[in-house]
Formats: sequence, structure tokens, C-alpha cells
Amino acid sequence: MNDRVVRAIKIDLDGEASVVHVSPETWFDGSPIDMVMFDDANDIVVDDFGLFNAVLVTATIGNLRRLPLPAYVVGADGEDTVDTTLDVADVQRAVSDITVVRGFVGGVLSR
Repeated sequence: MNDRVVRAIKIDLDGEASVVHVSPETWFDGSPIDMVMFDDANDIVVDDFGLFNAVLVTATIGNLRRLPLPAYVVGADGEDTVDTTLDVADVQRAVSDITVVRGFVGGVLSR
């Protein structure tokens, strides 16, 4: 197994962004992932089965709507995952429309 770690910005279930250092080989405890383009140099990584989780929270990130949280913003160099050069404030400004679709999050129960 590769021990490579990259600098990423994690967007938690409450929509808060923070810097984390994570191994791309262990996203979401080994669950399949989906990657979508955030900008020319960064991608967003989400749990490929995130829409089926018991607790489902979605957000708009930039112009990408209804992405399941948590999500990671990582750098992209071709097909390689690298350190993001974005800062937390840039990512936090891009997060909006946080919606608890189902489950219990932070004292809010939905459906």
C-alpha cells in the first residue's frame, strides 16, 4: 500500500472547511469515490455511494450542485492527485445550500 499523503481541504457535514492531510488510497475508508472538476487545478472527491448513506447532507460547491458531504478538495495534475493550493477561505466561500436530506445532523432531523 502506498503511504503517500496529500494536503486537502475537507468540507464536513456542517459545511465547515478545514485543512487535512489524507492518503488518496483511503478516502472514505476504502469506499469507491467519484471525482469532479472544481477548477483547472483542483478536483472534489466525494463518496461514490454517499447519496445512499443513512445520513445524507448535500451542498453546492462552486457551481456543482447537490454533492454529498463530507467532500475533499484536492489538487489535480492530469490524472494524479496532488496537494491543493487553495486556502480554506476560498473553499469556504464556495460552499452554499447545505441541506440535510435525511438523518440526524447537529440536532436537525430530516425525513
